Amino acid sequence: MSQTNSFLHIIIFLVCSSLLTGCSSMQTQEGGEYDFFLENKQGEKIKPVTASTRIKSNKEAKAKAKAALQQGDNDTALLYFVKALEHNDHDAEALNGVAHIHFIQGNNNLAILAFRMILADEPDNLNAKEGLGLALIAAHKYNDARMVLLGALKDNPQRIKIYNGLGVISDLQRYYSEAKWFYANALLIDNNSAITMTNLGYSYYLENQWDKAEKIYKKVLDNHPNHVQVHLNYGLLLARQGELYDSVASFEQVLDEPQAYNEIGYIMMLDKKYLMAEQLFQKAISASPSYFSRAHENMEKLRELKTKRKTKKTVKKPQ
Repeated sequence: MSQTNSFLHIIIFLVCSSLLTGCSSMQTQEGGEYDFFLENKQGEKIKPVTASTRIKSNKEAKAKAKAALQQGDNDTALLYFVKALEHNDHDAEALNGVAHIHFIQGNNNLAILAFRMILADEPDNLNAKEGLGLALIAAHKYNDARMVLLGALKDNPQRIKIYNGLGVISDLQRYYSEAKWFYANALLIDNNSAITMTNLGYSYYLENQWDKAEKIYKKVLDNHPNHVQVHLNYGLLLARQGELYDSVASFEQVLDEPQAYNEIGYIMMLDKKYLMAEQLFQKAISASPSYFSRAHENMEKLRELKTKRKTKKTVKKPQ
């Protein structure tokens, strides 16, 4: 559906718990049965610092995990949830904590595994079904996600995340009318949902109905002026319409200046507007030459594309 780079987060917004943010680490004992859950996205073990490893019970471990979550300390929470599993490997609450932490950190395979472990013991656990469906979407397993979420929807037709998840899948598979049906049902549950409205706007954007998308984005901004995703999506739409000044302004509501220039430059590169893209990448680099390596990477991609285009023009067609 889309070529992705740093602006993948623009495309469609999936909801996860805002409670699970941040990271740190602590000391834990080696060799536990569930230590495979103590990995980051690259498969590297979490590097511990110091913390209590003498956990006497499942209850104590979960209490420490929840306290860590309240502090925004995901890694510590993850380690304590794993400790809880060592005391009770069928604890759905601990597994759910493990799954959601991995989900928001992009460790989709481990999130899927943890959700499936819950469902192995509790096949009707609706939270696990919903979480599994969203994790499968993030892992690009759209058909599997659709089956899981449709089953969850049958169990409870009043969950807005399930409708949004199914709408996202339909958009990704270019079933735009079907996607709008799911979003319409989500809006029956909450007609002021910024997430659902933003997804609906993006569905219209994908169909090139940009006027309808813009109308929806403006409505969301009127009611939710600080909503991050709608600023990103609206910035994308404005860039595609050639309104670069307004696009930068929208991006800069939620991104810093070099990020904004990089996002718009990437969009221009996808549209094969290479001169404009090069100027925007150069602006991003000039605004932050010390740390904004992504703009440098995009500039290299742009040079490769320009070289390929030049080569195609110079190759003579066979007579």
